[in-house]
Amino acid sequence: MSSTIKKEDGGPSGDQVVLWADNLAKTYDGTKFQFKDATFVIAKGERIGLIGVNGVGKSTLLKILSSKEPADGGSVTVRKGSLLTYVEQVFGVLVVGC
Repeated sequence: MSSTIKKEDGGPSGDQVVLWADNLAKTYDGTKFQFKDATFVIAKGERIGLIGVNGVGKSTLLKILSSKEPADGGSVTVRKGSLLTYVEQVFGVLVVGC
């Protein structure tokens, strides 16, 4: 399954953009893409959400945006002075009130 993410509505002005993603692509086997041609911007103060079924590349995209994993294509540019943080998913059981 491949996904395309595009923001083509004019978007925010350049001085408000903190992250540019251009034509990002990721595949683990060379044939099946988790996503390709992902192009978007994130503006200062903007809140975003990634929604999708398991295995479509949500966590992978976030890892690429935060430089924890390389993309197979495209580029990510982060405005100087911006801070990106990726909090790894943790699986386990939380026991409260023992």
